[in-house]
Order: sequence, then C-alpha cells, then structure tokens
Amino acid sequence: MASATFASLPVEIVYPIFSYACTPDSYYHSRPLGPALNLVSRAFRDICLTYGPDVEHVAIRRVPSMATFAILLSQRNIHAKRVRSLLLEESTVWRTLTKFAVDFITEILKSINPFYLRTLFISLSSPPRGHNDTIPTIALPARFPVLSVIFLSKVLVISPMGHQPRSPMLKCMQILDLAADSSPDMDLGEELTRLAPSLRRIKFSVLPSSSTAELLTSALDALVPPHTDDYKKSIQSDILHIPPQVVLAYLPYYVPTVSGTSRVAPIVYTESARSYDAGVRLVWLQHRIPRDPVIKWPTPAIRHTDVYKEDERRKREAFWADWMACVAGKKVVWT
Repeated sequence: MASATFASLPVEIVYPIFSYACTPDSYYHSRPLGPALNLVSRAFRDICLTYGPDVEHVAIRRVPSMATFAILLSQRNIHAKRVRSLLLEESTVWRTLTKFAVDFITEILKSINPFYLRTLFISLSSPPRGHNDTIPTIALPARFPVLSVIFLSKVLVISPMGHQPRSPMLKCMQILDLAADSSPDMDLGEELTRLAPSLRRIKFSVLPSSSTAELLTSALDALVPPHTDDYKKSIQSDILHIPPQVVLAYLPYYVPTVSGTSRVAPIVYTESARSYDAGVRLVWLQHRIPRDPVIKWPTPAIRHTDVYKEDERRKREAFWADWMACVAGKKVVWT
C-alpha cells in the first residue's frame, strides 16, 4: 500500500497551509517563499498554478520584476490570481523608467482577480533634480469591491470618468511625496471623491509650491467643505455625512551645506525655497482649514542635502513596514 504524501492531501487542506506559509514576515523581502514553492515539485507547482496561494501577498521592487510578474499572471487562470495585498515599487534613483512602471502596474492590476485585493501600495521614483514634472497617474482598470487601503508615493490613482467608483469600500489612504512643478491638469478633490466615496482617513505628505497648493486646496474643499451657512444647510438632510479625517504634513526643503562644514549654505532662499514658502502660505490663504477633522503637522525645519538619501531610505523602510502591518491586519500609526 502506497504511503500518503503531502501533495496527495486534498486541496482544502493544502491551500490554507500554503497560504499561511507565504504570508510575509521579516524575512520576506530577502527570501519570499511563494516563488520557491513552484520549484519544490510538480505537484506543488500544479497547486500554485491552479489555486494561487503563492501570490496572495506580493511585494515587487524594480521594473524588470514587474514585467516578470505580469507574464506570470498572464499564464494563470483567474482563480490562481487571488492577490490580497500588493506592493509595487519602481525603486530607481530618478524617474527614468516611470512610464514602463506605470504600464506594468496597470497590466498587473488588470490581470489579478479584482474581488480579492484589499491592500494596494504603489511607489514611483522622484523626477531628476531641476526637472519640471507632473505627477504620474494610474487609472484603476477594474472595480475592486473589497479594496480598503491604498498607500501611494509620488503617484496618484484615479477612477476613470463615466464609471462607478473603482474602490467603493476604500477607507484608508495615504498620498505621500505629493509634488507638482507645473499647473495640475486635474481636480484632485473630484478625483478622490469619485475614487473613494466611503473614505474615512487620508494623509497628504506634500512638497509645498503654488501648484501643489492648488491640488491640495481642491482636495480639502471636496473632502472637508468650508463650514459656511450654505454648506451646513446642504448637509442638514444628510445625517450620515461624515467627512474623513485628514492629516496634512509637509515634506522638508533641502539646501546644500557649506563645503567642509555642517552649516547651511548662506544663500538659502533660492527660487525653489521661495516657492516652498509661498506654497505653505497659499494653502492657508486659499482654504480656511478647520481644526477638526483636519490635523496639520508643523512645517519642518530646513534640512541639509547630505541627509537626503538617508531620509529617502527611511521613508522606503517606513513604506515597507506599513505594508507589512496592513498585511498582518494591524492599524498603521501615521508618524
């Protein structure tokens, strides 16, 4: 009588075991288990290709890996693409491959089973210094009915015009490193309310300028309308209207240091610095921000350019830690 093997167990037993084994832990980035399961045996590979326990939680850094994952998804049936949490990071020094990253991210979102995705993290790279640039946008290619958390860095996600909200159950959202060097060609407030009508908590981390102030004030006007008499009358019949909590934080401004010392260079108020200060003032001039539900953090001190790379590294680590916390079902502390 042949002895039973692990691979011969019913899929109802094997799937939860595989799913648990592939849940991210502190070693996930260096040694993700999902891809290794496919290499154990043909039986293991068949389970992965048929049911997809190896792709429930996916974190991909770098554009070539996005391309590989897009190909992998194209070879699977819809039941083997039940991605529950997804992190996609461009991970280049400057914005050199962003167009390719946006294309692959869109293809990945189009390929996965939309009924399972709950957590979505997307991070793109910064534009080259001194470059005028607009904020990349990604239109969600499908309706994700259980998507509840979106964290974005240097990118915006939108819901196409003329469609129902693509993330109707979205409750928590972060838009980090929001910076615009040119006049925005979108109404961010309209985009957010169309994307996530059930939003309960959102954080903006912005690099102030006149263009970012324009984006931000339109978002605040839509999310937390001014407390005027007309506004109060408009919501008297809507008892369930609860504006989301909004956290507003400014990114620091970096200046070069004097050679051989740690002092800030004498000429601090360059054109960019003046634009930064003007952006901070414009937010307050264009929108009387209420104390509640908007939480505004203090404007950070000027920082030296020699700590820029270290600050960016810490932000990437925090982005990763937040994704891990969301996967584990923990509440993310916004610091």
